[in-house]
Amino acid sequence: MGIDRSLNALDLCLELAGKTGREFRFIDGDAMELLPSLKTMLSDSVFINSPETLIYADPPYMMETRKGADIYDFEMDDADHKRLLDILTRARCMVMISGYRSELYDDELSHFTRIDYQAQTRRGPVSESLWMNFKPPVALHDYGHLGDNYRERERIKRKTKRWATKIGKMNRQERLAIMEVLTAPDDVRL
Repeated sequence: MGIDRSLNALDLCLELAGKTGREFRFIDGDAMELLPSLKTMLSDSVFINSPETLIYADPPYMMETRKGADIYDFEMDDADHKRLLDILTRARCMVMISGYRSELYDDELSHFTRIDYQAQTRRGPVSESLWMNFKPPVALHDYGHLGDNYRERERIKRKTKRWATKIGKMNRQERLAIMEVLTAPDDVRL
């Protein structure tokens, strides 16, 4: 489910969602108004109180952290950011928030895990942050983005391709022996 006040953003999401073959629901509205009371479809429980719910918030970044002017259909002032962070830090579900570091975000999300990474924008590389109220998973659902930067991601991709080629040339028994070592608990290996 996605919530956005921008019809342009919702149209883009619908277009991208249609290409996945999955069903998504999008709501035209203000997430700060809807999230605290939005009920799940399966029960009468509130979304943000359900531990299995994940809220990913990507609000307009704070003006003080940007190099450019207004670029969003709907901007947020400092009071709006404070209100959003109040809602999300009180939520009893999993929460992830994207943004540039600022004093407000660092203070309000000090108890969250923060991961910093380099991102490419129209104005060049920038350091972005992802805050989450849970520990990052050890196993990822998509390893295509593994690595702290572009060079490291490319190195990992080349390495996995080389290993896949080598393993693909082995007979089945050798592959199974290697798989057994790789899937064994760390304290049991070698």
